[in-house]
Amino acid sequence: MKSIKVTILNKQYPLKVQPGDELLMEEVAQFVDRRLKDMKKHFAGQPNDTIMVLSCLSLAEEIFLLKKNMPDSFDKDLNNVLFGEVAESLQESLNQINTTKIKKK
Repeated sequence: MKSIKVTILNKQYPLKVQPGDELLMEEVAQFVDRRLKDMKKHFAGQPNDTIMVLSCLSLAEEIFLLKKNMPDSFDKDLNNVLFGEVAESLQESLNQINTTKIKKK
């Protein structure tokens, strides 16, 4: 695993990624950062935790709609692997956020 740092909502987060996945994860982090900033504008005054949850729900909805609209001929095993990896990555990110919050308390 390789360690990188990404910035989301002006805060740096350390991540461990597979070698060769650094640029992809940086692009993903930039995408998430833009989504969070857009949500923050839309829900001005809400705490960052609320913004993060709403953004996660929005992203999950997009994933579910994409999954639902995939043609039946799409390889279901590949589908499960791809969405499993996304879910695993999201869970790791949430765990890191929670760990950071606990350390601050």
